[in-house]
Amino acid sequence: MNEQEEEKLNVEERYKDVATEVKEKTRKLHKIWAKYQQAKSEIKDMEQEALREHTEMLDTIRELNKQLKLKEFVISSFIPPQYALLYDDVEQGGRAVWDEAREAWIIPGLNTRKSNRLRERRASGRPETELSREMKMVQSPPSLQLI
Repeated sequence: MNEQEEEKLNVEERYKDVATEVKEKTRKLHKIWAKYQQAKSEIKDMEQEALREHTEMLDTIRELNKQLKLKEFVISSFIPPQYALLYDDVEQGGRAVWDEAREAWIIPGLNTRKSNRLRERRASGRPETELSREMKMVQSPPSLQLI
């Protein structure tokens, strides 16, 4: 459609006198100038939108990096290095696998005696030492008196 309009503008027209020709060409010039201004405005809007999206993406990346660093810190602080490696993805020598259907990581459980003890400790609600476990075995629970 734009090409047709341009062709119409470029076609030589016969005018009755010079004043009519000047008026007609001025009118065409105003049309073209308005189109130019509109296109210029659209370009500016698109640039602003692209800049806004770019800024949002950078903010998201910064936030994700912050979360990743926190998770890495927690893992390095609480999971022994030899076990932490098992939770890396397969490409890095670990056992974690990305499941496309569920959109989630699958991490097979560890079958070690230590991991069973860790589960038992977690179930108790708080950590306890070997001595406190031994003392529990030796001591009998206090009897309850009903009144």
